[in-house]
Amino acid sequence: MITGDVKRAPPHLGEDAESISQRALRSHVLVGRYYRVPTLLVVCWVLSMLGSKAQTILPIEEQVDYRDSEEGIPETITYIKDVNGLLEKYVGTWKGTYQGKTYEFIVDKVTEDVYGTLFDLLQIRYKITDSSGAIAADNTWDTTGDSAIKGAYLAKTKTYYVLDYYGFEGRCGQNGYVLIEVFGANNDQMKLFLEVQGERAHDCTETAEQVLPTESITLTKQ
Repeated sequence: MITGDVKRAPPHLGEDAESISQRALRSHVLVGRYYRVPTLLVVCWVLSMLGSKAQTILPIEEQVDYRDSEEGIPETITYIKDVNGLLEKYVGTWKGTYQGKTYEFIVDKVTEDVYGTLFDLLQIRYKITDSSGAIAADNTWDTTGDSAIKGAYLAKTKTYYVLDYYGFEGRCGQNGYVLIEVFGANNDQMKLFLEVQGERAHDCTETAEQVLPTESITLTKQ
């Protein structure tokens, strides 16, 4: 099973489009003054410079190929995109029960800027209630997604998706990777479980109890 932190592309260096345009305009003035190069040639050169800043897309299913490489995602990639709509089947509200608790997972597809690279990913918000109706954990109110479980990568087999998990007690062991897999004739069933990493800060005297299921559970799309 694949685990590990997703490789992030380093921030891009270089001029922005405005700087390039200003430099191109200055060059146009100099060229027109001393060499009288045709205006059309200069315009083509400007457009080619701006084109170099255009998006270079990497389909999300190819991201995993770079994940474990020393180089990581090439700096030329500006958008890791769900070109083929592979994430759409995960989106929605899913519910199920596990060891007397009711789980509700809200899966959204979002686009985030990760160190200068756009990234299509899934994020999961969740609500967990016990048999008495008491809430054990709930971040469904967080529409910003700051406390959500964040998508990392689509598996090479394209059969499951991996997300980074850092719970409310993340510093004290509530951390790891959530794996989800959609199945069924209508893609209306989903398997989900937490693969615990369990890293703990030095000031944590006890390891926090896991609130997400550590065994595979089946959820139904609502």
